[in-house]
Amino acid sequence: MKTNKKTLVSIDRRLFLKSAAGQYLFMPLLPSLFASKAHATTPIPKRVIFIQMRDGTFESEYFPQNVNSALALNSSSGVYGVRLKDISGPISNIITSEWDPLRDKFSLVRGLGYLHFAFHKACAPFSGSESKGAEDGPPSFGSSIDCILEHSPRFITSTTPIAPIRISNYRTYSWWRQAGGNDTNVIKKTSLKGDKVIFNSVFGSGSVPPVTTLKSSLIADRIKEEFNALINNKNLGSSDVYHLRQHLDHVHELQKRVIANQPICTHPTQKIDAVNTNDRTFENYFDTIVSAFTCDLTRIATLFIDSYDGQSKVGSDVHHDNSHRSSSDPVGLENCRRWQGWTLNKVAYLMKALDRVPQPDGKTLLDHTLVIVANEDGLGNEHSAEGLQLILGGAAQHLNMGYYIDYRRRPLTRPAGVFSPEVGLPWTGALISIMKALGLSEDDYLHQGSGGGLFGS
Repeated sequence: MKTNKKTLVSIDRRLFLKSAAGQYLFMPLLPSLFASKAHATTPIPKRVIFIQMRDGTFESEYFPQNVNSALALNSSSGVYGVRLKDISGPISNIITSEWDPLRDKFSLVRGLGYLHFAFHKACAPFSGSESKGAEDGPPSFGSSIDCILEHSPRFITSTTPIAPIRISNYRTYSWWRQAGGNDTNVIKKTSLKGDKVIFNSVFGSGSVPPVTTLKSSLIADRIKEEFNALINNKNLGSSDVYHLRQHLDHVHELQKRVIANQPICTHPTQKIDAVNTNDRTFENYFDTIVSAFTCDLTRIATLFIDSYDGQSKVGSDVHHDNSHRSSSDPVGLENCRRWQGWTLNKVAYLMKALDRVPQPDGKTLLDHTLVIVANEDGLGNEHSAEGLQLILGGAAQHLNMGYYIDYRRRPLTRPAGVFSPEVGLPWTGALISIMKALGLSEDDYLHQGSGGGLFGS
């Protein structure tokens, strides 16, 4: 039978080029499309979680004590430290064995601080400035970096606005100055409290797409009618029909493999006890955040923690009084171990939950999320802006993890009249590194300094 090439071409154009999906059938099966690399051209979005703890801590409890402090990671630049895996036993009295499975997934940083005086309980660690005249006041200048990220098209790239989850039972630390610097038009970002309130604010509308949504959108299924019309055309030879069917099977199998590696978007289950303890409340907070990240309902979360045990017996006031004890007071040190240890165990719970969610590139949600944990003050009983604590987890694959890093100046003495050795590098340098790791450029944050100057200055 004579083949009518003109007819075959017209069927081809009409049935396949009338939709973008049709083009898929004529794409070669490239290795880069398979599950391990399927999203190489569509980057997995970065997420970030800011966690702030109240008051300061005792360095002897928070940081490793049985390590060789002279071990240099890069002594020429004054950076000292060790791999967390090389520390035997618990990392510290506060960072307990709960963190052991995460030792490759986070870094502990020491020796950062403000290079100016920040008065009692007035540090704003996520803005690089001190609070302005009140514990819950705005920073003296600039914005907190969660707000800078929220308003940056380099970070929030979705065409649909994705609102951050902000949680606080006590006070907020999120402030936005659109013009930056000393602009007086500063906006306080509202925080919510209560695990049910947070859950309903994210999932109350039933906005999570069902799992079947992805599986029903296979390209091979969507064009099945057009495909059948083509292969049933009497002008096609049996060999052509065979090759078309085989090619469609390849495309179908490829898409099933890609979708099988997609994280499943489901509602979290609220853990409700007869008397909902702090343990349950914070686990519910974190489960809600993890599910919201998985479903891409938000990419930013902030949490101010002012609870210190599971039974609500130790609150911020009790912890604050304890933090004023002498650094040599055994009662104060023991309380610090128990109370801040409980808090950081909750953070470990969050990071483990993130690390259980697979991503299309074979990594986990934690690998694509930066978890940042900081205290509002440094040295415990001094409530100073020196010796601030910093934990970086996950790192969104842009920061080195798995290290205890010590920036303190050597020798470790405290000469009179100068900053203490706890300040090796300025705190704002860490914030700038964080923003760069999350994809921001200088245009996003330089104008958030004093008088429009450098960020945090």
